[in-house]
Amino acid sequence: MFYVGIDFGSTYTTVSVYRPETESLVAKALSEGGTPFIPSVLAISKNQISIGKEAKTMTTTAGRKSSVKSFRAFKMMLAEDDEESIRARGFDAIYTPERVTQEFLEKVLRRILERENETMIDYLVVGVPEIWNNEITTVDGRTRLRDICRRFPFIRKDADGCACVQIVSEPAAASAYFSYNFKQETGRNFDGRLLLIDYGGGTLDLTLTDVETRPDKEGREGMEIRVLKRTGAGENEEGRIGQAGIAYMETLMENAIHEVFPDMTVEYDADFYQAVDMLEGQLQECTSMIKGVFDEYGTGIGNLSEDAMDEEDYFFSGVFYRGSRIDITYQMLVQTYQDVIRGVFEEKLDEVIRFMKEQNIDYMDRSNDRFKIVLVGGFGNYYLVQEQVSKKFIFNSMDNRQKHVIRSQEDCEKSISFGSALLASGMIRIRNTAPYSIGVCADAGNGISLTYGLYLNQDIEFNKVYFQRDVHGDYVVLLSLSGGIRRFIINTHDDKRSALIVYPKPEFQNKLKKVITNQDCTAVVGFSLDSSGVLSLHIHDYDLISCQISDRGEKIELTNFKELFDIHVLERAYKDD
Repeated sequence: MFYVGIDFGSTYTTVSVYRPETESLVAKALSEGGTPFIPSVLAISKNQISIGKEAKTMTTTAGRKSSVKSFRAFKMMLAEDDEESIRARGFDAIYTPERVTQEFLEKVLRRILERENETMIDYLVVGVPEIWNNEITTVDGRTRLRDICRRFPFIRKDADGCACVQIVSEPAAASAYFSYNFKQETGRNFDGRLLLIDYGGGTLDLTLTDVETRPDKEGREGMEIRVLKRTGAGENEEGRIGQAGIAYMETLMENAIHEVFPDMTVEYDADFYQAVDMLEGQLQECTSMIKGVFDEYGTGIGNLSEDAMDEEDYFFSGVFYRGSRIDITYQMLVQTYQDVIRGVFEEKLDEVIRFMKEQNIDYMDRSNDRFKIVLVGGFGNYYLVQEQVSKKFIFNSMDNRQKHVIRSQEDCEKSISFGSALLASGMIRIRNTAPYSIGVCADAGNGISLTYGLYLNQDIEFNKVYFQRDVHGDYVVLLSLSGGIRRFIINTHDDKRSALIVYPKPEFQNKLKKVITNQDCTAVVGFSLDSSGVLSLHIHDYDLISCQISDRGEKIELTNFKELFDIHVLERAYKDD
């Protein structure tokens, strides 16, 4: 069997393969001896499409008058519908975010198949940001990515004729890998909580997950994962790259150039990105050297004693920009970190800590073997990031909070793709919970009844219909649906004050009317989620005399919230007295 997991990142993509016959879990490179971290870049030159390192090289070495067209950070654009924002990233009517994503992923997977002498993928799992689960403005990205992957002809079909593809949250995938690693190290399943700090090139994601061991329907024991809390910054949270690895390196490079050329206006062109790529390589290759210098001359963040440094240790590196050498000092590393990273990172760490305190989670107990803190992502390997986390949680050498979840720091960067491959194999399962509450508006006197078909964090089964019920457990019966369903209610938080009313757009309203064949019918509505978290609406006739739901019902897949609902005209469902 050939199970594949993908960490489809904004800056790098990693593909891992799990083979159950040999219990082999390996991150794959596209070329012999190459790195498994594939730049998420696609370039077009003379109608030839290149991806990965080749595309990145073409982009950074192309002259200013070159016809090379390149695309970066296109994953997050799948959830974007604002045409101005899409055009600003270089996309057009031909090369849309969907097409670029499809071209990139198909080429990546075909090369992996070729290298592994395989023709079909038995199951594919792709990791996406947790925010794609539960934010109304971003859930469409999950649906679009699922549909893109389903179109690949080399993925095995299930009994219903659909390609075996699942879209999962990145923290759930990383939790799957660390839970698996814990069992490999200790011989027992992990039951407890994981705080995952994922610091990548474009994003910061902090996620608290609950992992428990319990049997499935067939009685097989396995680990199940549930997300309890997430927060973050950068592209996943704000829709733009910022306050993460790329922003740090670009700002550092710009600051260093201004040290040499104070009056220069730095353009983010091919010359600049070539210098940034060189800087990135040096930061990656010199991890241990950076740690050694900071350990010797200071305590890290904000306390580097540069006056006491030996001259040979004063400069970190030299990077060439437009023919000039640009020196970068250790003090620049610290100052840029202070300006770009430290404040927002501290804020997000504090936000998660407040939640853990509210939930009475003892996150500071070093002897606790049921609470782990794991730092992942490429930028998570950077010394100053690690130092800030270490100071926040006061780590020491005997700290159980970091034991048995990490075999090597390099594997942390592969954790999402590793976990996705394990989820593809079925060895570890994600505990299925509703990412938000949703229902059809039911009037209750002067207000709206806060009843739903799905409730936030409710345990659910994939593809099972959950009908809307009132507080007494009775079905919410809709009378005379000839006018369609005029309002839905959605809540992405626990607080009832955050419940929102959304209105179907005219095209969707017409579709809803068409499925109601009898204008005097009574009906109940329900909702279901598939394995990729894509929502469907179900409308079934209801017999008031027998209190029975008809087996015959209509299913409408809610594949694109922004096309179905007017999410810009929102109304609070709950108002303070």
